[in-house]
Amino acid sequence: MIGLKIGKWTILNDSLGTTKNRLWECLCECGNKYLVYKSNLLNNKSNSCRPCAFKDFIPEMDNKKFANLTVIKFDHYDGNSRHYLCKCDCGRERICNGSDLRLNKVKRCSECKKAIHKTHGMKSTSIWVIWTGIKSRCLNSNNRAYKNYGDRGITICDRWKSFELFYEDMGNRPDGLQIDRINNDGPYSKENCRWVTPKENCNNRRNSERRNKDLS
Repeated sequence: MIGLKIGKWTILNDSLGTTKNRLWECLCECGNKYLVYKSNLLNNKSNSCRPCAFKDFIPEMDNKKFANLTVIKFDHYDGNSRHYLCKCDCGRERICNGSDLRLNKVKRCSECKKAIHKTHGMKSTSIWVIWTGIKSRCLNSNNRAYKNYGDRGITICDRWKSFELFYEDMGNRPDGLQIDRINNDGPYSKENCRWVTPKENCNNRRNSERRNKDLS
């Protein structure tokens, strides 16, 4: 059996282990040597080493976008996770852990991340507080106001999940004004939000409540 090729394996030694569970020393096409059970080889349960198997069965990730990063191609498997070459919206490339991309733990290249922390410095401003309040009401089920927002379908658009893009659309809060959704049943988005006085905000809510009653 020495020299026989099965899948990506080439058998180097077929006399290891016990008779019942014989282990064969095999060389994978990638150049790595492993001990593989004879039964797994002959039953076609093993066709390559584990890293190569992960490379062969990669979920479709090419061109998928995660926050500011677009996946270009699979890069490598490190024994635990798949890593992908990605391009940031700024044009820079970086290699990212696939799990981190899917869990939204990585959103942009390291240079953009540094630039954000260096430039906006707005975490103590009223516009930052407004933005975090919107996100919490829509996305955090533990927020006391969630039942009146996220739980009834009020969402925040994907663009506004980034503070920088929210700030780009709305700017600083004008003195004495509040953020208001034009359609009270619609999302927090550039198209559906404006700055209004507290009175206008209250009237908009009342009008929406009247419309809902008329429809019920």
